[in-house]
Amino acid sequence: MIKYGRPFGLEELERLLFDGEERGSKEDFVKVFGEQPLGVFIRSILGLELEAANRAFSNFLQSGTLSANQITFVNQIISNLTKNGRIEAEMLFEPPFTDLSDSGLLGVFEDAEANKVINILKEIDERAVGM
Repeated sequence: MIKYGRPFGLEELERLLFDGEERGSKEDFVKVFGEQPLGVFIRSILGLELEAANRAFSNFLQSGTLSANQITFVNQIISNLTKNGRIEAEMLFEPPFTDLSDSGLLGVFEDAEANKVINILKEIDERAVGM
């Protein structure tokens, strides 16, 4: 039983989702969706909240040194995160991230800034794993 005032954690959610009967087991889930943390799976369905995506990139965007194309690229990342919940680094070299440059991330940012973008995306993923 879930009591008021107690945070609803992943352990509780797993207990509800994987009853081993009607809804199946965690093993059934892994067979269908692969081995992935439940938080990552949930984020892939729901996406990331716009506020959270903006917050993740706020310091980077406020650096004051970004060009219009770089800001557009980051906004494209944020938009994608709100729909899909995560972006793997290699995706930044494929459409729609090649709209501004055929080279994707490295066509828009220098190496140091590109690494910052990738690190922000890794932090977002780490939060999904620890949900």
